[in-house]
Amino acid sequence: MSSEVQLGTLISGKKHVRVEGWLTLATMLGCTPREVSAARLAQDGEFPGAWESSVEIVRMKNGAVISRASAMVSDDEPMWKSRSHYARRSMATTRTTSKACRLTFSWIMSLLGYATTPAEEMPQGTAPQDNQVSPGLGDGSNCPIFQASMAIKNGSNGKFWGCVNYREKGCKGTRPCNVVDAEQEQSNTFDHVTSDED
Repeated sequence: MSSEVQLGTLISGKKHVRVEGWLTLATMLGCTPREVSAARLAQDGEFPGAWESSVEIVRMKNGAVISRASAMVSDDEPMWKSRSHYARRSMATTRTTSKACRLTFSWIMSLLGYATTPAEEMPQGTAPQDNQVSPGLGDGSNCPIFQASMAIKNGSNGKFWGCVNYREKGCKGTRPCNVVDAEQEQSNTFDHVTSDED
């Protein structure tokens, strides 16, 4: 399902489904997420600058709650430390939605051959292993401008991650690429990746 419509991300050699994939599965099964709460945690608390969200998965037919989860985004995460509060709040809800879907539907993703941990729950900066790269949402390598997936590009100073919206929207969002043999992983990833010179 997800590999055909590109709703997943390869992280450390495992296929992790992004929120879009979890929502597609939930919708196919007659369910939808419902945000219960989203709040900024107290500035003097353990996680200053953090946002926490709670989401329920409900049946569309009768509104019955079948799953509920909570998650947060904190400013101790390098990617989110300098981000605006609306972006942190949004990512907290995104992570929570994936997590709530996972609690109910992980067995289906496992049968389909995917890792059951949502991409958005993977630790920031998951270290590449044996020349693996970690493209996509939730792992610190999405576009800093559009929050879109990134593709390996060849530049005058070597390989780098460039936003997939470069041609269509003129986005110049980039991130460094710190792998020795990015082409090998590029052929293994199931997220959309290109290697043309841009």
